[in-house]
Amino acid sequence: MKLGLIGKSLKHSFSARYFQDKFRSLNLDQHQYLNCELAQIEDLPDLWSSQDWQGFNVTIPYKEAIIPFLAACSA
Repeated sequence: MKLGLIGKSLKHSFSARYFQDKFRSLNLDQHQYLNCELAQIEDLPDLWSSQDWQGFNVTIPYKEAIIPFLAACSA
């Protein structure tokens, strides 16, 4: 399972290391979590289609900008 974090600048993010350590501790060897920097949110379709992604967490400034790219949204 491939998961990730989308943001503009993720150099400060500890998410990838945190989740990779968590997956390892739970013996979830088939799971990956990657930080994915996007220069602009319009690059999302290329990222999504490039690999077998299951989902993303999203940071500012893309939290609202990603909405038009979603298949569904609930509050």
